[in-house]
Amino acid sequence: MASSSGLAPTSSTSSQEGRKSPLTLNRDELATTYNAFFLEATLTAEYNYLTQHHISGVYVLPSDISSLIWYGLLIIRRGLYQGALFKFKLLIPANYPDGGCPELDFQTGVYHPKIEYDTGELDTKKEFPRWRRDINHLYQLLAYARKIFHQIDTTNPVNIEAGKL
Repeated sequence: MASSSGLAPTSSTSSQEGRKSPLTLNRDELATTYNAFFLEATLTAEYNYLTQHHISGVYVLPSDISSLIWYGLLIIRRGLYQGALFKFKLLIPANYPDGGCPELDFQTGVYHPKIEYDTGELDTKKEFPRWRRDINHLYQLLAYARKIFHQIDTTNPVNIEAGKL
């Protein structure tokens, strides 16, 4: 049944599948729906980029529970940490890419100046002081996580003892 304007009738608030018609969504509902699709599309694009432009020694896989959680493995092939394997979890903010920098937490104890030993959290403040959607991407964060094991920077360490060695 069509209305005289050619649009779907607005008296019914749901379609046959039980979803609301886009014509009946209020501004907040429409924004929430759009944001969810935009987030999924953005994360898919980020993951696709990583699969096409592989960072040597970095392997990630989105969680089957939430696309905001990625699990990863970092393999160090040279330098002081040569032969090390580090599991990590990447926690992406729900308002990505507009939120702050995603959090990268190592799941095993890592003794490094840029990694908080007790929590495993990678210090990203110097490299990404302000996360900007038009400049920063997940592959840059993952490349930084790899780089800290090849170019060890002891200035402003979060693990002070590791910074002294």
